[in-house]
Amino acid sequence: MSTRAQVGFYRKNKKDFDDFEALLYHHSDGYPSYLFPDIAKFLIDFDANRGINDLEYAAANLIAYWRLGYSGCLTNKLECVEKLTRYTGLGISRNFHGDIEYFYAIYDDGMVEIYDVSYSKFNLIGKTSICVLSNLHEDLIQEFANAVENVDIESGDIYLTKE
Repeated sequence: MSTRAQVGFYRKNKKDFDDFEALLYHHSDGYPSYLFPDIAKFLIDFDANRGINDLEYAAANLIAYWRLGYSGCLTNKLECVEKLTRYTGLGISRNFHGDIEYFYAIYDDGMVEIYDVSYSKFNLIGKTSICVLSNLHEDLIQEFANAVENVDIESGDIYLTKE
């Protein structure tokens, strides 16, 4: 069974989860210890070079980043064409899927929230910002992602701040 996730891009004044600018679907390996470090790496680079407030471009380029990275195109150009012909695993959504397990909300002010999704209920399990992430070594980002994935929803959230 795949661990499905979705990533929503929002203005900081969103009213609810359906108020997204863009919504992406990630069919497998959507758990935080795998997907969040990848999202963080992309967001740090995108924000430094384009600005995270450009949400439509951020969403489109995250899909391209995933596609190129997962296909080996970033490291092995010879296999690129063959692997890019696989048309599954990533998508652009109009609605929330009923079977997602994790949801990542990315805001135009640089905030990033991670939710565990159970029976269409969104439980906040982690929160940080691109500003904080950009000052961390990737090992610390991975530790944060591991901690978020293993948080007990009843006991509270994990926040990664400058302190």
